[in-house]
Amino acid sequence: MALIVALLTLAARCASAAETDATRHWVVAALAESLNPDAPHWNRAASLLFPLTRGYHVGDDAAVDAALADAAVFLSAIDLALLSDDARADYDLMRGFLADAGVMTTPPDSAAPPVVSHAPADDPFTLANQLNAQCGFDPRKPGRAHPGFLQALIQKMHFHGGFSSADPLEGFYLDSHATLALHLCAAPQAVRQRAQAHLAHLAPLLMQRGALDALTELLVFLNWMRTPLPMWRRYDAYIESQVNADGGLCRMRRPGCASDWHATSLLLEWRRLKQAAHNDE
Repeated sequence: MALIVALLTLAARCASAAETDATRHWVVAALAESLNPDAPHWNRAASLLFPLTRGYHVGDDAAVDAALADAAVFLSAIDLALLSDDARADYDLMRGFLADAGVMTTPPDSAAPPVVSHAPADDPFTLANQLNAQCGFDPRKPGRAHPGFLQALIQKMHFHGGFSSADPLEGFYLDSHATLALHLCAAPQAVRQRAQAHLAHLAPLLMQRGALDALTELLVFLNWMRTPLPMWRRYDAYIESQVNADGGLCRMRRPGCASDWHATSLLLEWRRLKQAAHNDE
C-alpha cells in the first residue's frame, strides 16, 4: 500500500513538472517572437524574459539556455542611441535579468543614463513605475527612492489603501504597481500594510470576474511582499484550472480564449514561487 501511495505522489509531481515545462516553453516561444530585429516588442520581451531567469541556472533546460543566449545576442546588437526612453528602460531590465542568470554582464553604471525623470510624474501609474525602476525589482533587497518620489506616491493613496477611483478591476494594475513600489522603496510600515490589505481584499472579486491575469499578479506580488492571503490555495486552484492545453493562461476567462503573454509569464513566476515554498517545507 505504501508503494502505491508513493507512486501516486510521484505521478502527481511529474504531472506538475510537465505542466510547468509546457508553460515555460510557451514563454520561450513568445519571447522569440518578441525579439524581432525589425520591430521588437520591448515591454513584452522584458515581461517574458523575467520569469525565465528567476532562480535559473544555465544548463537546467536546453530550450531556455538557447532562448537566453539568443536574447543576449539580440541585446548586444542594439544601437542604444535609437531607443526611446521606455525601450531603454526595458533594455536595461533585460540585461539585468540576464546578468542574474549568469548569461550577460551588466554595463557599467556610467554607461547607462538614468531611465527615470528627475521629477515625480503626475500620473500615479507612471509614478509607481518610476519608483519600481528606482528601487529595483528584487523584493529581497529594498532600494532607495529619489527624493520626493515616494512621498508623492503616498500622497496619492486613498483612505482605503488603494490608489484608483475607478472600478476595482479597471484600477487594479495601478493599485498593484503602487503597492509593490511602496514595498520595494521601503515606505513606512503602516502605509505598506494598508495598501497590501486593500490589494488582498480584491482577490475574491478578481476570481468572480474571471480576471486571470490580475489575480495571478496579485498572488505573485503578495508572495513577494510576504503578505498573507486567506484562502490563497482556492485562488491558486482556480488559476490552475484555467490553464490552456498549450500551457498558457488567458488574460480574462472566456470560452476558447487565447493564451496571453503577460498572464502566462506571471503564471510561470507563480509556479516557481510555489515550488520554492514547497522545497522549503
